[in-house]
Parts: sequence; structure tokens; C-alpha cells
Amino acid sequence: MKTFSRNQLTQAVRFKNSDPDTECEILDVERKLCVRFPEIYREILLIDGEAQMGPIRTAVDGDLHFGFLTMKRERFEYVSATITSVHHRLQKSQGDMRRIIPFGAIGNGDHICFDYRSTSIPAIVLWSHEVAFSSFNPLSAVAQSFDELMEIALLSAAFKE
Repeated sequence: MKTFSRNQLTQAVRFKNSDPDTECEILDVERKLCVRFPEIYREILLIDGEAQMGPIRTAVDGDLHFGFLTMKRERFEYVSATITSVHHRLQKSQGDMRRIIPFGAIGNGDHICFDYRSTSIPAIVLWSHEVAFSSFNPLSAVAQSFDELMEIALLSAAFKE
């Protein structure tokens, strides 16, 4: 597991100075979903529950911008945007998505997700709402881990400057 400095976090993540998620909220969601979130992701949520990332240059979908889904609090009046509510909605519409855990909303209906299907250290995938109801696989690989996603975000931030 890589360690990121506070300076690197602020380069890769846009903090909105909102209420942080609590350790108790994070543990509760982890328990419900039977997963352990990556440490750097947990650290981000403990700083700011409404943080955002992007643009992140990826081979999958060009530049990605997304907001982190919150652990418990409903953030938007018009949509249920907690990790568990989005996970439930995806599972209901897509079938077996138990080990695919959404953690970011892109804004166009797509989600950035942890993929725990093969390991306890999740890969990062993009779930495409446009492909989800077709015969194609709605998941596209973005990064091999959250640490790699952070590295991509740091490179994208440095490239932007």
C-alpha cells in the first residue's frame, strides 16, 4: 500500500470542506457490503464526505470527473446517492453485482466502482449505464487499484498545470 502526503491528496482530490464521513459510518457500510475499503479512500472520506476527483485521463473514457458517493447521508434531494443505495439499485437492475461496489458518481449515470471479484484489493472499474442493459459487459477497467487511480490523478493534475 502506497502512502500519499496531504499535499498529494489535495493535488489529486478536490475537497469541498463538507462534513466528513465518520469512522463508524465507514465501518457500518463495510460490514453491510462485506468489504474493507482501501486505506487512502477511507482517509479521503474522513477528511471530506463530498470530495471530487478529476479530470483523470484514462484510456477507457477520456477524462473522468466524479464525486464520491457518501456513506450514509443523502446528499442530493432528487436522487439517493449513498454507496449502499446505489449498490442496491445496481444489483437490482444488473443481477449479481455483490462484489462491484460503486464509490463515485460521474453525473451522466455512470459510476466508478471497486471490483472485489478476484481479490480483497479491489480494481477500479467504470460501470456504464448506456451499456448496462445491452448484451455487452458494462464494466471497463480503469486502474488496478485505488493507489493506481491516485497515481493517475496526480499525473493528470501535473499534466494539466
